[in-house]
Amino acid sequence: KFECVFCGLYGEIPPDISGLTNLKELVLYGNELSGFIPSEFGELEKLEILDLSENEFTGEIPEQIGNCLSLRNFLVHQETADEGLSGPVPAFPNLSTIRIIDLSHNSLSGAIPDD
Repeated sequence: KFECVFCGLYGEIPPDISGLTNLKELVLYGNELSGFIPSEFGELEKLEILDLSENEFTGEIPEQIGNCLSLRNFLVHQETADEGLSGPVPAFPNLSTIRIIDLSHNSLSGAIPDD
């Protein structure tokens, strides 16, 4: 588990994040992380909670997040409307364990899949 809430982290999350193969919870809420959400998160098959909310991410949600087969909570909401992420909401066809998805206040299009 790695939790760093309002820690003042800034910059991009490096692709090396994929090396944390036993990581189950990553909470980076309320920092100043920017750039794209790394597609390498998809290599973290044991990840159960991913909270990247209230940061400065841009671009689309990588479809590879759907490879996190244990993911229960996926949160990337923003503080104010129309900030942050854009593009379509991925289908995430492999996420049968998902319980909570919070994508609010981003500029995403489409519906959150109900399957």
